[in-house]
Formats: sequence, structure tokens, C-alpha cells
Amino acid sequence: MKPRIRHAQRGDVRLLLDLMNELAHHQGLHDEMVGTETRVLETLFCDNPKVEAILLEDDAHEAIGFAIFFHNYSTFSCQHGLYIEDLYVRESHRERGYGKYLLSYLSDLGLSRGCAQVELLCLDDNTVAMGFYKKLGAHALDTWTVHKWTSTQMEQLASLTKEKR
Repeated sequence: MKPRIRHAQRGDVRLLLDLMNELAHHQGLHDEMVGTETRVLETLFCDNPKVEAILLEDDAHEAIGFAIFFHNYSTFSCQHGLYIEDLYVRESHRERGYGKYLLSYLSDLGLSRGCAQVELLCLDDNTVAMGFYKKLGAHALDTWTVHKWTSTQMEQLASLTKEKR
């Protein structure tokens, strides 16, 4: 069976949120999942979205996975890249080539848009996913460390320049 990939639409908000919740639960991060249907509508289906979502469906048009992605930029190559924020295949559909199919689709999409690379992050303890990505030719960037500021920390940092204006 060849799966179908389609770009998510406004009517998919509840489905996307359900898949996002499944992903959060799968990763043991359900407590961090605070997304709502309103937030999905405001970010994915606004007039000028900065992020895109695709759905992977089986031949019965049932959702079996999804990916959330956006464009980033490489200063050194002066080209866009495609950054995959999340890629998820439902547990009952794993080990059938669907993850590979999603990554193949996203790679093709990136190439068609002139992107020089596709990137994603993977939790350190997700050795199955890391092995899967490596098998498909990805290489881990062990020389880079991800740094993150939460909205509270962003507010504190932003206040530094507001005081000087």
C-alpha cells in the first residue's frame, strides 16, 4: 500500500492536535503539551503562516502520521533549509517504511524549493530514531549544542533593550 501525503488544512486542526498529543505522550513530554485548537489555527492556518504541516494517510484516508516543518537559513551556504520540527508515525503503523516515506517526501519538497539541507533534532534517549536517521544517511552534529529560551526568559532578555530605548 502506497500512503498518501497531503498538506494539512483548516479542517484538520483537531486531528493535528490529537497527533501532537500522541507524540508528546510517546516522548514522555505530555506535561509540556499546552497546545490548543486555537493556537493551531492561529499558527498553521493564519494569513502568513511560518510553519507547515503534512499528514500521512493510509488507503482508507486514516491519518497514520504527520510532520511539522518550516524553512531555516544557512548563513554559510546562503541557502534555505527545511527544518523538521516534528515527524511522527503512529505506533501501530511503524516499521512499514512510513517514516522513510515522510522523510523522502520532505527531502523532495526541500529540493524543489531550492533548499540545501534538511535538519531535525532528536531526543538523546531516542536511540531507535537516531539509528533510523543514520541508516537513511543523516549524520549527528555532535559539535553543536541546542540552547533554548522560554517565553519567560525571552521577556527578561528583551527587557534589557527596552530599558535603553
